[in-house]
Amino acid sequence: MNRAGSPTIWQDRTPLLVLGTGAALPGEPIATEELLTVVDRRFGLSLRRPGLAIARKLGIRTRHLCRDMARRLETPRKGHRNPELAGAAVRGALSDAGHRVLVVGDETDPLSGYVVIEFIPVGCLGLDDQAPLHRG
Repeated sequence: MNRAGSPTIWQDRTPLLVLGTGAALPGEPIATEELLTVVDRRFGLSLRRPGLAIARKLGIRTRHLCRDMARRLETPRKGHRNPELAGAAVRGALSDAGHRVLVVGDETDPLSGYVVIEFIPVGCLGLDDQAPLHRG
């Protein structure tokens, strides 16, 4: 905190370069109207009017769901949990940047193994030499 009581802001003028980007979404897109119909049929919740009004105001036409909406309480589909989606997005970004990714361990559980990035260019991430990067 500085004297005025506001938080100190970190600044660094080091230039950065985005080498790749990635994204991962759960399931196919579902239209707002279709989602509201499913919620009404399966759960008896009639939210059509307010749901469409909110979606229209926010500009939402579709969304991606991690579950099938078959029951009120259900777990996400396999491969659609946040850690799995985050891992897929990171792998996509690394691939986009031209790096090969190798998963050592159980690929069905992204928290169980190591992710090894085969090659990082000189100067990237402040490294002086070409070196593999891994996390355990």
